[in-house]
Amino acid sequence: MKMKKPKIIPLLIITGLIIYSLFFYKTPTQGCTFYSMGGIKTEIKIFNENRSVARDACELVKERYEELESMFSTYRAGSLVSKINREAYKQPIKLSDEVYYLISRSLAISLATEGYFDIAVKPLLDMWAQAVKDKTLPSSSKINRTNKISRSKYIQLDENARTVYFLKPGMQIDLGAIAKGYMADEAKEILISAGIERGLINSGGDIVAFDVSENPVPFKIAVYNPHTGKSDEVISITNGSIVTSGNYSRSYSIQGKEYSHILNPHTGTPRGGCKSITLKASTGLLADALATALCADPNYVMGKNLPKLPAGVEVVSYFKD
Repeated sequence: MKMKKPKIIPLLIITGLIIYSLFFYKTPTQGCTFYSMGGIKTEIKIFNENRSVARDACELVKERYEELESMFSTYRAGSLVSKINREAYKQPIKLSDEVYYLISRSLAISLATEGYFDIAVKPLLDMWAQAVKDKTLPSSSKINRTNKISRSKYIQLDENARTVYFLKPGMQIDLGAIAKGYMADEAKEILISAGIERGLINSGGDIVAFDVSENPVPFKIAVYNPHTGKSDEVISITNGSIVTSGNYSRSYSIQGKEYSHILNPHTGTPRGGCKSITLKASTGLLADALATALCADPNYVMGKNLPKLPAGVEVVSYFKD
């Protein structure tokens, strides 16, 4: 899981894709750019549509992102997730359909990845963000205390009542490592419903592409190699998502030592060793969450020690430090 940079933008931003260079189609004629979830840049590229159709579709996407951010964002005191973090230990909190869905999917992915994806790590993220600000490492006892409450197993989800309850005081959740992918998936569905046949959504580095025309043509997306500084590999994708997670462009210095922004949820400490990992999946939600989990897992080696990944998920590249 990933540490946040205090008061600027969430360090859930997944970097590593250079995408706008190799398209078989002509340059996109329409699109829009906006920011959400504490400063994440989202770019919508719409191919071969007239201006008014593209403009109206972009407005629908922006409205949906605003609606979802009002539920998911930890940067908004009035969001549903912020309310959960304040009150869910005191009483069960009624959830929207979207928040219930993301929490339930998060718990399932946490089990599938042996806990290397965990939305309950927000206390750890906050602890390390404060350490960066103070330029002082947290004590081992503080890490251990915080780590004990940063566990999805203490999240109680009631399917019938559609509520969530925390079993430990001090628990908090952060949906950022799965929400970006989900929101990009939502944008895709909105664009298709608006009659757009070919488009691309880049939500803070989470790429969702689609071509539902009669004669679809794959997008060509270049993947950055952090060791060479070049885009050494080009991936074809027609309908699906590509996400890169890594520590090569986001790290912190505390007392003269560099630390990764990606946390190992089992130890509560920054995870080194994963320069970058790129996943290809059917949805942005899956690619987003699983890229985070595999980069956080110190036992992962390309092609070995794989968790039980869903069908259709492919690890495209993996670079060690």
